[in-house]
Amino acid sequence: MAAAIGLMAIVVAREFGAQEIVALDVNPGRLKFAEKLGATKALNPGVTSYADIAREINQGEGADVMLEYSGAAQSLQAAPQIARNGASLRLVGVPGADISLGLESWVLKGFRIECIHGRKLHETWVLSHKLLPRVVSDLSTLVSHELPLQDGPKGFELIESGKAVEVVFRP
Repeated sequence: MAAAIGLMAIVVAREFGAQEIVALDVNPGRLKFAEKLGATKALNPGVTSYADIAREINQGEGADVMLEYSGAAQSLQAAPQIARNGASLRLVGVPGADISLGLESWVLKGFRIECIHGRKLHETWVLSHKLLPRVVSDLSTLVSHELPLQDGPKGFELIESGKAVEVVFRP
């Protein structure tokens, strides 16, 4: 998903030299943000099938690295279609309930799976300190709305409805 953390990942991937960055989301507004931040393709799996998405990635070979931020069952179940054999899957999102994965297809694809939770505090801070000056202008574009503090309920409504990426409340 191209919510705030996924959008930040696009900026970081670009900074680290990723040649092709494909963002998937069902929210057209988020997809526009993804392109603005450097995604080479922004695709809606509600409109484009996962098989067609795979053909769009890496000259039809599928993704070398797949970062999954939503925890959505459909996204996790689509991994064997989207990612190439031997791909690295980085799982960030946590499903809200038990889901069926068809683990056989994950095993046969030879995925390398890493769950990204918690953090390596020192290493994270050192890397962030080096990266922040280069990407701060990109990250500021994630703010889709600035509202007065008293409009808090409206801001949360915008986020929940998918009409906002990040809302900043000003006192």
